[in-house]
Amino acid sequence: MDDVYVGTFVSTAEEIQAVRRACFELVPTMAIQMCVVHVNGSLLKPEIIMQRLASIPICVDAENFVFKEECECVSFCGKCSLNGTIHQKGGVVMSDLISGATKRIPILRLSDDQELRLDWTALKGTGRQSAYHIPVSTVIARPTQKPNEFHLEIESIHYPAKLVLRKALDQLARYCDAIADSV
Repeated sequence: MDDVYVGTFVSTAEEIQAVRRACFELVPTMAIQMCVVHVNGSLLKPEIIMQRLASIPICVDAENFVFKEECECVSFCGKCSLNGTIHQKGGVVMSDLISGATKRIPILRLSDDQELRLDWTALKGTGRQSAYHIPVSTVIARPTQKPNEFHLEIESIHYPAKLVLRKALDQLARYCDAIADSV
């Protein structure tokens, strides 16, 4: 089941639009960026498998990781990346092998004689960097009958919608603080 948050806010249209955009663009998440396929017995090309893997959200707290650009390591380390392996023979390869999430999304189906073995690396990013990092499916702001009052509806498949809103507001506050400090 999708997580939905609906709230009423007294604010200007511009501020609500900024919150909407922050939910899509500024909330850090983890997504698979690299994949090394060792054995691919499926009919799908490795590029298609990688694209499917990248669209599966990694349900961990991205705050525990740093952006790759900010990390001092040469390659990848536990501070900037999350690594995993998929090894399955036959059956349906499901997203819970990767993300540990309760929502199970099929990635591909293998017949009994087919095998898939690969290593993946997930990095921290935001929706501004890649669509794979967007934590919400929809964010809708509807004006009410009262002036400067809006209903904000946030829908998220894998992340708690209220948490996404809280992190978006935190990111906006950081930007506002940075602007205030530069004046």
